[in-house]
Amino acid sequence: TQADGYRAAVRAVVDALATKLATASQKVAVFAPPLSPADLRFLKETHAAYGIDAVLLPDYSDTLDGVSWDEYLPLSPGGTRVEDLRGLGTVRAAIDFAAVDSPQSAGKLLSERFGVKSTRLAWPIGIRASDAWLDRLSALSGRPMPEQIKACRGRLVDAYIDAHTHLFGAKAVVFGEADFVAALSGFLNEIGVQPILCASGETNNRLSVALEELGRSLPDEAIGEVMEGVDFASIENEAIRLKPDLIIGSSKGYPMARRMNVPLIRVGFPMHDRLGGPRLQHLVYQGAT
Repeated sequence: TQADGYRAAVRAVVDALATKLATASQKVAVFAPPLSPADLRFLKETHAAYGIDAVLLPDYSDTLDGVSWDEYLPLSPGGTRVEDLRGLGTVRAAIDFAAVDSPQSAGKLLSERFGVKSTRLAWPIGIRASDAWLDRLSALSGRPMPEQIKACRGRLVDAYIDAHTHLFGAKAVVFGEADFVAALSGFLNEIGVQPILCASGETNNRLSVALEELGRSLPDEAIGEVMEGVDFASIENEAIRLKPDLIIGSSKGYPMARRMNVPLIRVGFPMHDRLGGPRLQHLVYQGAT
């Protein structure tokens, strides 16, 4: 799938370029999941707020969502510098955003080949997962949560309270990449929406493992049915039987949602039927809000 190829490509870049330099680096490697350019910009800004010099891979925040040019350029400016990639074997730590362990993990490669301490974290969507990531940044930097981020967390808690009476008890079908579906399912449980069906086209069992891990911190039956290796026809057939209030996923779910007359909440990639889709933020407190 798209997700399998993405992880394999990131690992291949690290495998080809990472070396151990003579001088130790204070940089932190951050292996980003396939998110919007807005999310990638947010990752860079947040690391900087903690005083952390992050090497983000990949970084298409400017190349996929850049400025207007006066003259055509054959290669978009921006991205991660090759010299930073070559120094990945000497970074002091790595953060790998993945719901479950994987042989395609770039963080695991750095750990096994160069002894870099790599931490695997779920995608930081919602409060619990975001707290876990920001706690890790505090541990790496020795700094508490910045006040501006703390204020965003407080506003999100207030938003949870405001929306609770409208959202509690709603039932949702969630589809997409396994790691993303798992992260969204954790967020939905925080706001009282039950994912009655979680579906992914991936056939590697990632979704089942991720949801099983997530379920240990949730009430019984918080997660409904799980479907892997499925197409939209299979998802639609099951969704018709389950009668959801919401469908949550990328723009690819629009035909299904229209036939079922159920609202589609657009998240993830691709977002091809809304202007500004690449600028939607999903991560941390602002994204959850």
